[in-house]
Amino acid sequence: MNENRLDEGLKFVSRYASHVDNWTIVKKELLKFFTPEERKCFSTRDPYTKAQSLNEFEERLIEKWAKLTGTKLIIKK
Repeated sequence: MNENRLDEGLKFVSRYASHVDNWTIVKKELLKFFTPEERKCFSTRDPYTKAQSLNEFEERLIEKWAKLTGTKLIIKK
């Protein structure tokens, strides 16, 4: 995904969700922002346990989110 587009999405969502520390909530909001083609970069949940697992792309997003908002995202179970 284009780095500028990624930053654009993070800035947009951070305008109303900068206080959120739950990765799942932020991920859902980002998925609304991006096109179906761009959404392919995101991981999917395990089909049996429904547990979230992060890929490298999402780890990078979480780091960018922390720098942008000062809030570290966590995966809540």
